[in-house]
Amino acid sequence: MGPEISETLARGVLLRTGLALLLLWGGARLLGAAGRLYQSRAQTQTVARLDGYCVPAATPLPELDSWRSSQEIARFAAESPAGTRFAMSEHGLVGALAPEAEIIDVLGLHDPIFARNTFTSPLLWRRLPDVIWMPHPDHTRMVRDILDSDDFWQGYDFYPDAFSYGVALRKDSPHFSLLQALFAARWQAAYPGFRLTDHLAQRDTLNSCTERRYR
Repeated sequence: MGPEISETLARGVLLRTGLALLLLWGGARLLGAAGRLYQSRAQTQTVARLDGYCVPAATPLPELDSWRSSQEIARFAAESPAGTRFAMSEHGLVGALAPEAEIIDVLGLHDPIFARNTFTSPLLWRRLPDVIWMPHPDHTRMVRDILDSDDFWQGYDFYPDAFSYGVALRKDSPHFSLLQALFAARWQAAYPGFRLTDHLAQRDTLNSCTERRYR
């Protein structure tokens, strides 16, 4: 290899190295700016209340870590009839382990309808989810919108502390009986000794829940 070729190759390596360093520097600055923007938005976001219901149980369910909850919901989805609609925000493991379930991504990251439209509960109800694994509590406005909906309380059985975020089953789903049985099986696996019916939520109307446990 001649000296001219070696010099050309060396210049190419230096140029590519410089570009790589520039991209790393620029990428770090962009990530930092994005992080600061997200932090500023989080600091000014109004946190919605997550009350408005109660359960008959005198003691709360034991807490599950989010990974165990994801595993249980994923198994529930995998055992459900193909095409069962699950609405949720934390769908990574569920989508991987239950490919025949229809996932409604309420955050819109993988859902064209919610990607193009701001989330509202009426838009969710039009899609008839059979099961709702409630959004992560960080999304308080989204959770509040669901909890304030008359359609939610009329159409769903809601277990607010189940599997970290709460689970709701649509009562007029064509698969309701089977889904209820599958959900009960996952409940018993995760919460042995706790009765499912004791944790079925009632909507708080006219302060009827004042002597019962709130979320």
